[in-house]
This record gives sequence, C-alpha cells and structure tokens, in this order.
Amino acid sequence: MSDIDDSKFELFSNWQEYAIWKHGYEDPRSERLAYIFNALLDSNKTGDHLKPGIFEQDQKQFSKPIPEFRMSDVEKPYIFHTLQRAGKAAGDELLREYDELEGVTQIAGDKVLLQPYNLAAGRALKLCDQLENPGHLTLCEELESIRGCVDKAHEAYKSVMTKLAQESESASSKKKTTSRSKKMQRKLDPLAHVYELYNCQVEDVFFFQNVDEIKASYAYQLKPRFAFDVAFRELCTMKTKASLYGIAPTIRSFDEAKTIPSTYVRAVTRLSAPDA
Repeated sequence: MSDIDDSKFELFSNWQEYAIWKHGYEDPRSERLAYIFNALLDSNKTGDHLKPGIFEQDQKQFSKPIPEFRMSDVEKPYIFHTLQRAGKAAGDELLREYDELEGVTQIAGDKVLLQPYNLAAGRALKLCDQLENPGHLTLCEELESIRGCVDKAHEAYKSVMTKLAQESESASSKKKTTSRSKKMQRKLDPLAHVYELYNCQVEDVFFFQNVDEIKASYAYQLKPRFAFDVAFRELCTMKTKASLYGIAPTIRSFDEAKTIPSTYVRAVTRLSAPDA
C-alpha cells in the first residue's frame, strides 16, 4: 500500500456500497473493499499505501452509481433501497395526514387574514345583484382580475413545489454536488417566477383601494403556506394592524437590535390565543 490523499478512502467507501448492491455483503469483493477502506482510513498513521494499479483497477470495476430501486445480481434487496422505500412510504403518509389537517383548519382559517377578501367579495356580490345600477358588474370584474393574478401565481407555485418534491426524492441517488454547483443553486430561487406572477400589477382596478390586502387574503384562502411564501409581509402587517395596540413604526437597525424575552412571548401567546 502507498500514500494517498483523504479523498481516496472515501471513494473506496462508495465503491464498497456499489459492490454490496451488486454482489451482496458476503461476497469476497465487498469484503476486500471493506478491508482496503479500513486500512486507508489510518494510512496517515500506519504509512500503508496501495500497490500500483490497484486503485485504477477498482475504479474501473466499482466506480458506478447505484441505480435507484433496481434489483442487482443478488436475490436479497439492497438494504438502503429497502430503507428508502420505507422512509418514502412513511413520509407520504405524514404528508397525507398533514394535508388532511390543513384542509380541516383551512375551512375556519384566521379571521383577520380572511377578512379583506371576504369583505371585497361580499361587496362585489351585493352590487352584482343590483341590476338597475349601471356599474353593477364593475366590482365583480375588478375582483376577478385580482383573483386571476393570484390564481396564476398559485398554479405556478403548485408546479414548483411538485418539482422540488420530486427532486428531493431523487437527490439521494445522485452524486454529491460540488461546492460551485451548490452556490449556483442557492443563487437561483425556484420561486422567483411565482413572486413575479404574484406581484404583477393588476390593471383597471379603481374601486378597491386595498388591492395588496385582498390579494394576500385570497392567497391565504387558497392555501396558507402559499400565502406566507408570497405575501409574508402583507399578512404580518394585517395581523399587526388588527392587534390590540396596533402597529408601531421603527427603523430596521433598532428592530434587529431588540431582544424579546421568552417569558413575554409565552404570555402574549396565551393572551392572543382566543383571537387567533
């Protein structure tokens, strides 16, 4: 054996996993790679190093990705695939239960956050019934324009979230991303197009003066998580204005320097619970 850098024992660990998937735990090839990995793990202390040609030979034979959920030459299923299937089934069940709970709670929702849209819809519906009024369709048309803007963003949001969920499921079977690719992923916000659609200017709205509140309220009615992703500030502002003491203006540097004791947070939570 000869001096090798730290990355090579990591490679042998990955190659052993492939050998286990391909040939099984008890196969001599899997055991051999395990022994090499253990030897290389302490090679900086022991001075052991690989014989010439061994690394290239094993790299050619075992440097391959493990296909997701595909059976190998071994009759027994690969243990990590079994765990992955079990984890995915458990995760799907939890998501299903969460969606059911969200559906139950969404019916009632937060009265403060639902109020702007409910008031706007009530006024529009009331005016639509007044056929003798020349502008009886105006409010309905304006509200429909506001809803259309939010609906487009919501459809895009659902597509993005579905795609992210699929990518998350397949991430375990892919090779580790480099630091450069991770930086690029952080720069690209997958919801950027959703924000753009949601924040589009709603044209020809004259009678509704609180368009942003109505949009946020309608988004909350569609799906609370979607609303907080695209209109977090507006929703927080609505809750603050409806609170007992209202809203207090402050500059960001002062606000970021504040420290709120946990005891105060618990006290306020207990007091505001009935109004939530």
